[in-house]
Amino acid sequence: MVAYTGTHDNDTTIGWWNSEAGGGSTRSAEDIAAEREFTRRYLRTDGREINWVFIETVAASVADTVLTPMQDVLGLGSETRMNLPGRPDGN
Repeated sequence: MVAYTGTHDNDTTIGWWNSEAGGGSTRSAEDIAAEREFTRRYLRTDGREINWVFIETVAASVADTVLTPMQDVLGLGSETRMNLPGRPDGN
């Protein structure tokens, strides 16, 4: 079993947490607010250092292997995202 905070095809944890509707996101402002509220309750966090909350959560899981992109370790945002699926260049 493998657990990870992200892959090369998704936004960084900080980028996801700080995302807004529009600007490339397919989620509405209501969707984003609901995701944040669910995450706060489920992970019992106020959202500060959300990247470390995610890292600690997967590390505490029953997974045999845990992967964390360096962007999440360093707490970097969307500007450091590795890849945008379906985009032929700029990755």
